[in-house]
Amino acid sequence: MSSITTRLHRILNAALALATKLSHKYLTPEHLLLIMLNDKEIQSFLRQMDVDILEAKQMVQTYLVENVPPMDAQSKRPVYDKELTQIFYALGDYTKESYHKVLDVQDFLLVMLQESGCYSTQVLSSFGVDSIKILEHPPLSFSKEKVSALKKFAKNLNALAKEDAIDPVSHRDKEIQKVIEILGRRKKNNPLLVGEPGVGKTAIAEGLALRIVQKDVPDFLLNYTIYSLDLSAMVAGSKYRGEFEKRLKKTLKELHKDHKSILFIDEIHTILGAGASSAGALDGANILKPMLADGSLSCIGATTFEEFRSVLERDKAFCRRFSKIDILEPSKQDCYEILDDLSSHYERHHQVKYSKEALRACVDLSVHYLPENFLPDKAIDLMDMAGSFRKIYGGKSSAPILKQDIENVLSFKIDIPKSRISLEKKNHLKGLEDKLKKEVFAQDEAVERLVKAIKIHASGLISSQKPIASFLFVGPSGVGKTELAKALAKHMHLHLERFDMSEYKEPHSLSKLIGAPSGYVGFEQGGLLVNAIRKHPRCVLLLDEIEKAHPNVYDLLLQITDNATLTDNSGKKSDFRHAVLILTSNAGSNALGHVGFLDDHTQKYHKALKELLSTELRSRLDAILTFSPLSLHDLESVALKECKKLEALLSPKNISLSVEKQVASHLASLCFKDPLGARVMEKLIHDQIKVKLSDEILFGGLKEGGSVKVVLRNQEIQIICKPPALKRAKRQKIPNTP
Repeated sequence: MSSITTRLHRILNAALALATKLSHKYLTPEHLLLIMLNDKEIQSFLRQMDVDILEAKQMVQTYLVENVPPMDAQSKRPVYDKELTQIFYALGDYTKESYHKVLDVQDFLLVMLQESGCYSTQVLSSFGVDSIKILEHPPLSFSKEKVSALKKFAKNLNALAKEDAIDPVSHRDKEIQKVIEILGRRKKNNPLLVGEPGVGKTAIAEGLALRIVQKDVPDFLLNYTIYSLDLSAMVAGSKYRGEFEKRLKKTLKELHKDHKSILFIDEIHTILGAGASSAGALDGANILKPMLADGSLSCIGATTFEEFRSVLERDKAFCRRFSKIDILEPSKQDCYEILDDLSSHYERHHQVKYSKEALRACVDLSVHYLPENFLPDKAIDLMDMAGSFRKIYGGKSSAPILKQDIENVLSFKIDIPKSRISLEKKNHLKGLEDKLKKEVFAQDEAVERLVKAIKIHASGLISSQKPIASFLFVGPSGVGKTELAKALAKHMHLHLERFDMSEYKEPHSLSKLIGAPSGYVGFEQGGLLVNAIRKHPRCVLLLDEIEKAHPNVYDLLLQITDNATLTDNSGKKSDFRHAVLILTSNAGSNALGHVGFLDDHTQKYHKALKELLSTELRSRLDAILTFSPLSLHDLESVALKECKKLEALLSPKNISLSVEKQVASHLASLCFKDPLGARVMEKLIHDQIKVKLSDEILFGGLKEGGSVKVVLRNQEIQIICKPPALKRAKRQKIPNTP
């Protein structure tokens, strides 16, 4: 029989496998027809001739079960039956008379309908299919038709540029010119674009394609075509060893034939090791090396600084074939103009309008609040999100997108209140001092200096390369140092990140904060401090009881307080520009006598700090705030504050709480006698009030709510409970019932 297409050959093999699986003695035309009915291309072909695929399948399956005999013991595999043999002989004669020498499924069906009276012919005839209908119908696509590897595994950037599917590239003229200069070389004409994620490396390759289409390049580049390699498509589905290499070689061969082609490989570091099954095996990079060296292939690569350092530089032979071009982050002024050029494309897509101030806000806010990302990508993301939000939630509003809309989008993106995002922070900070004084008592001077430092930062009168503020709180235990840090985080809507420095007493504990050194366990996990700041860059960073940490930890604080950065074990920098750094210390308290309730001993605290902290660190702090001891009156205020917290817990249970002034005075006197200061107040309220209340709420008269009065009788705190008014009224009516 003459040659057959890959499709018909596949169907014959599948039919034989089906007959073997069903243990049939013969391979029949019905086996072939059933396989054809399960093929998507042939299904489409038959449906156009009004064949009901499901019904036809059912008819053929029933015939195979009822009419094909099973395989006997002597048979090893199914053999062709008389009908199928007759069809194959007829196909041979058909080939001699036919113009086409390669047989396909359509030829098989035509000969079967003309020459055989098998059951398959009857099935097709029942749907009105005959040889004339087969001939009149457009043929199936030819299975042996070759698909270009370039079309399959690469994207033509020139074609996309002609279709206006590539955004314009601006303010990258210098970098594109460097790429053109390297492409003009005789050998090693391969530019390597290295830059941080989001700075526009891929856009430079697309910008070159745009220039080629617009004829805005030197003469030697006029007819060149840039292809972007899709490495993932090339690797996908390569099940057998050598299949990936075969695909890559085929693609490179087609590029080599066309001397006017340039290959662009984004994330070029992935080519190293691609396709290799073991160490030392041939990978994608080794296949590319000869063509890159002799200049027969022009290749543009793109990768990040980190991947270039950790992956590409290891393979010196591959790296030397490229000429490195550093792609730096554009300036804010350039980004304003980049967004101005791009905005029309996003306006067309989202059916919106962007105001000039909104485009500027995209750049300004992204620089301030998204330090971990890079321009222009992070600014374009904000612009795109604002357009998407307006399209989804804005209804049919025709008003342009304003700065407030960008702030709303950023608030959603980084999950902080819009009042914190607005660049107008005066109103937000105006009442901060009063709010903090209501939460922390007897520390007015410390609160005032704290708020002043934060206001100076908000007004932009200090360097932007420093934390919002950095303070050292000193004083005895239980005077409100940690409480002030918590209150500041609450009222500035910042995350509170607290580290107990008593856990970092050992010399090796430094690695817990910035990560273990290379070669040690946990190297890739990073450090607790740098990971916490990357997760919550806008926070109050509280390092509690700093005097208990190892002196090596103090050296880390120099970098944070001076440049607002901290470098981890892998060389990555964490940004502390949006953090408030607060250190607390009890240093000097032990030498003062009774802890928590003393006269001013500022000089003794400062003397203890000089022995503890280096001059370099103390000079970098914005202020060292000394906390005053608490008086009896201050402790009464603390007691009332804790009672208000208890009242808030009782409110959802419909229970009201009132506390006599004598109770607060009694709690204050008990607290004054304790060396732990105000820290013990919560425990006193727990033991003296909450324990008694719990029995009443669970088993007593407060099950359904009511009121509670806390009184002092004979120097002992007592609680008086009253049930709800409705319940009392019912009890009064009970004696009168008959």
